[in-house]
Formats: sequence, C-alpha cells, structure tokens
Amino acid sequence: SISSGGQIRVREIRRHSYINGMLTMDYNWVLCITLVLSNFQQGLTKPVITPDQSQLVVLKGNSVKLCCRDNSKVNWYLETPPGSRQSQRSTLEDGTYCLTFSRADAMHRGRYICENETLAQSSIYVFVKDNENLFHKSMVKKIVTKAGQNS
Repeated sequence: SISSGGQIRVREIRRHSYINGMLTMDYNWVLCITLVLSNFQQGLTKPVITPDQSQLVVLKGNSVKLCCRDNSKVNWYLETPPGSRQSQRSTLEDGTYCLTFSRADAMHRGRYICENETLAQSSIYVFVKDNENLFHKSMVKKIVTKAGQNS
C-alpha cells in the first residue's frame, strides 16, 4: 500500500508540475504576443501615404492633398536637395496627417517623406506639370551651365 500510495503521489506531482509547466508556457506566449502587438500599435510599421503610389503628377494650378496615417504621430518633410530635408506643416484630420496645396506650383515639386516616431518612413514624389514651361528655371540653368562647361 505504501508503494502504490507513493506511486500515486509521484504521478500527482508530475501531473501538477506538467500543468504548471503548461500554464507557465501559456503565460509566456500571452506575454510575448502582448509585447508584439503593443509594439505594432506604437508605430513599428511604415506609415501609409494616400494616394498609395510612388509618384504623383499634377497640373500646375491644381490642388494637391497628401495624407499619412500611422499608429503614432508623424512628420512630413520635403527633400531639398537629396540628402537634406525641409519640415512641412501638416493638419490632423481624423487621425491622418495631411499636406494640402491649393494651387500646385514648381516649388511643390519633390520627394515628400512621412516619418513616424520610430523613424520609419514612406515617401511619394510629386511632379508638377506646367504646359507653358516644360522645364523648371533652375533645371534649365544647371543644364546650360553644364553644357557651357563641356564645350
């Protein structure tokens, strides 16, 4: 009777440890999933720009609206020239940060970058098409200067 009681007791202890092991493992999974979801909610993904395209062509004088959505606060920048950035003022509309230009002009041309608090970013390049002036003056000046230097 002692041996059978001892055997039963060992089985109960093993069963109890196994259940505790499962509970501990389940708790660890819940903790891990909670941390992943928490970080996801805080903006570890790239911001999403609307319109959802890499470049946008607009006619001079037309309005332009670029919007950026993320789970954290974002900032808009205009790349001027490549490598440097100029901060852009955006408005918050229903959790989305938007840039709006009522009348697009050559000065609105460039790569717009939306960056969240974790420095993840998305971008869109805006081309402003001017049927009267096919080349922006600064572009023509650079081309003429370079052409004169090569002759």
